[in-house]
Amino acid sequence: MPTVLTEMERKRHSGLRSGLRKMTGFRKKKMNGLSTPSLISISSQLTNGTTAAESVRSPVREVASMKSGKSYFSNEVPTQNGSYSVEPFIDQEALSRSMECKEMLRIRTQQLEEKRRFLDYQTNLVSQVLAKRDKLKEEKRKWYETRLAEQEEKNEKAVEDLEARQLEEELKQVKEHEAEKRAIQTRLKHMEAYCQTPSPPTSPTQSEFHRPSVDSTIQLPERQITQQHYENLAQAYHVRDNMDGLHASKINVLRGKQKRALQNFMLKKEREIEQMERERQKDLTSIDSDFNKQEAEIRQEFDMKRAKLEARWKLQALVEKTRMERSTGLNYEVLPDILAVET
Repeated sequence: MPTVLTEMERKRHSGLRSGLRKMTGFRKKKMNGLSTPSLISISSQLTNGTTAAESVRSPVREVASMKSGKSYFSNEVPTQNGSYSVEPFIDQEALSRSMECKEMLRIRTQQLEEKRRFLDYQTNLVSQVLAKRDKLKEEKRKWYETRLAEQEEKNEKAVEDLEARQLEEELKQVKEHEAEKRAIQTRLKHMEAYCQTPSPPTSPTQSEFHRPSVDSTIQLPERQITQQHYENLAQAYHVRDNMDGLHASKINVLRGKQKRALQNFMLKKEREIEQMERERQKDLTSIDSDFNKQEAEIRQEFDMKRAKLEARWKLQALVEKTRMERSTGLNYEVLPDILAVET
């Protein structure tokens, strides 16, 4: 019994001593922790006669200001340009698990097949629109080429007809000049004969077939050739001598007039051809504009469908990830998003 009591007392004293040592160490740490600048300022204020409440209020304000400062600033690290970005954490183990999951790969394969069909349909539809546009433009070009060729042929024929009419007009005027020249020559011949013979000649029929009458001895009066007759003859000579130059001048005037008429006619036909070419270019531009608008509408519609497809694919992948996590109890990562664009 004494031996047992001695052992119990030794243990009790040893536990008490260890507890006292712990309390002593805690007091030392506490005193060391209290030896902060705030407490030093508190002790200095107490020695200067301030109250305890006022001395305690300053460290509380410091702690509150520190807390407010921490709550004001974000935990994110600002970048150089002032924006805040946090790189998403990727669990490589979960990602490897997702890449080996048959269900997730099956869904991704289906989505890739839908993407291929979507892109093929878009390409085929746009190709059909472009082919239709090219076909319509080619038909329009051929139609205008045929029309221009026919118009050019008509213009050439019209020019030839105009030249033929002008030549006929010139020949007609030449014939008129020749007739006028013959007329003046005949007139000159009669005027010369009139002026050269003072009395009219006897008729041969009268001298051969008729017997002289009783009054055959009567003489006919002589012609009186006056100065006026000679002036008329001189005027006729002047007209005959200047007739060739006058006729040549008239022909030159006619040819100049015909040349200007031909140039104006050809210019008019060229303007018609240019107008047809402008109409052709306008029609081709209108076709391009209409089909560009149609193509833009198609692409806009496909952009809307693309956004819906990508959102549905993303939702499917997220649903499958959640289902696998619930069924297995393991973490999975969503596979990279599928974008319905050409790569």
